[in-house]
Amino acid sequence: MPRIKVVPRFKKAYKRLPPPVQAAAQKALRTLIDNPRNRGLNLEALSGRPGSYSIRVNRNYRILLQRKEDQEGEFFSVEDVDTHDIYNR
Repeated sequence: MPRIKVVPRFKKAYKRLPPPVQAAAQKALRTLIDNPRNRGLNLEALSGRPGSYSIRVNRNYRILLQRKEDQEGEFFSVEDVDTHDIYNR
């Protein structure tokens, strides 16, 4: 079961989302914790960005993750959430 840590940038972006998208983002993160291999997440490594991944919130929104490690082991740092434009940041 993977661990996650949410960074302030994600929290700020999350607050700007419409309520239905916020709910979908919460569900996506819960699914990541419970079953990271769930095909609906579409967890994928981002090319050209070592250690960076994305998961699907819905058709239009994605959550960016960074795979990191601390004294307790590996975890996903939840970095940002936005539309597909997020890949251009």
